Amino acid sequence: MFLNLKGKADLKCMRDYKWLCLLISAFLLLPGCAIHAPMSEMVMFHDKGGYSARYSHAIGSFTGEMYGADKINEYARSTKPLGKNSEYHKEKEAEISFTTNAIFMFEDTDRFAFSLSLGMPPGADLTVKLPAKFYFTGTASYGASLSNSESNLNQFQVILQRRLKEGNPLGMSLGINWNRQVVVAPYDVENEGYSTIYSGLDNYTSFKTNSLGIRGVMMASNTDDYGSASTFLYLTGSYNYNFAMDIFYPKIGVSVGVY
Repeated sequence: MFLNLKGKADLKCMRDYKWLCLLISAFLLLPGCAIHAPMSEMVMFHDKGGYSARYSHAIGSFTGEMYGADKINEYARSTKPLGKNSEYHKEKEAEISFTTNAIFMFEDTDRFAFSLSLGMPPGADLTVKLPAKFYFTGTASYGASLSNSESNLNQFQVILQRRLKEGNPLGMSLGINWNRQVVVAPYDVENEGYSTIYSGLDNYTSFKTNSLGIRGVMMASNTDDYGSASTFLYLTGSYNYNFAMDIFYPKIGVSVGVY
């Protein structure tokens, strides 16, 4: 009896791991992803009231670029028409990213920081302090392949912003951002069907697009004892114009972590 119960538990565990592996595989194969959250921006709030932040971690970071499925399908049809038995079937209203971010800040300098993102999609970013409370950030993220000869490291973001509030417990900044995104439109082939998780990796078309917009940051943290780690909530929002698709769209981001 005990062996039977143990066997059932082992089978359940195997089924759970199977679904977990399938979920991870879907995320790794998913070509349509937003640019990851550039968490090196946390260097703007390096000063924690008499002591400095060091290595930090964003436990979870989410971003969403809300283009709208109809707009992407319309742009795909006009740019790369398909055969008469094929059709674009974009269903997601937004391209998203979900990552965990290692943030490398240094106690003896507030001039720069860099961050590595792991998840969907992987990438890296660097923020450098400029005069007069200005900061420059450069970001590179993986996206869908545009051709067999092009690297998947093909999504980029550049941000110029000015810090308005120092942080601890509230930090704010405002600036502009330029984005080079890869937008994905899945389609069916000769009525063979399609998948919104792109299980058939050949059945999608990708487009290189550029956008420009206004972007703001708000960071809230708890004020713990001197020298101790603080939890933070990091919110970003931007309103952008995509030149290729001729549309305005919002992008939001939410991150939580410790610094």
